[in-house]
Amino acid sequence: MAVGVRRRQLAISLILILPALTFRWLSHILSLPQNDPLPLVCLALSFSFTIWQLLQFVARARRVDLDVLCAGISVYLLLGQVWSFFYLLVDRFVPGSFRFPSLPGHMASLGADDAIYFSMSTITTAGYGDIIPVSPYARSLATLESSTGVLYLAVLIGRLVAMHLADQTRSQRAARD
Repeated sequence: MAVGVRRRQLAISLILILPALTFRWLSHILSLPQNDPLPLVCLALSFSFTIWQLLQFVARARRVDLDVLCAGISVYLLLGQVWSFFYLLVDRFVPGSFRFPSLPGHMASLGADDAIYFSMSTITTAGYGDIIPVSPYARSLATLESSTGVLYLAVLIGRLVAMHLADQTRSQRAARD
């Protein structure tokens, strides 16, 4: 809803995601290589655009309601998804960027499910240790993601509390007048 309210925003969103979906569909039909970075880049751009629209929705809101809370949570989850695309890109361009201590030989390629799992455990700063970023690029991304996750939650909660207090103050003034 936040992305598709205006036709221009919906068109931009579709333009950003269409190449990724088309490539994915064609790759199954034509047996194209699965390691092409184009779909990941297009998905990251499309999700980032959605995140931006949701952040604007939260920033413009005057009251804390269910829509604002859902938008804030959606941004957090979408951030984890976008970071997973970055991890997949790093793993494709720098093989061996991640180590899996529980696997024999400790080296494996990062799959989409592993990337999501690693990203969500990183953004929440849980960091279970079963996937370890070992290349400088992967380590830098993991550090940035964990910092982003902590700062996002702090800023979001601060914003929501401030909005709620402002709404209460307005309600109390209106009741007195």
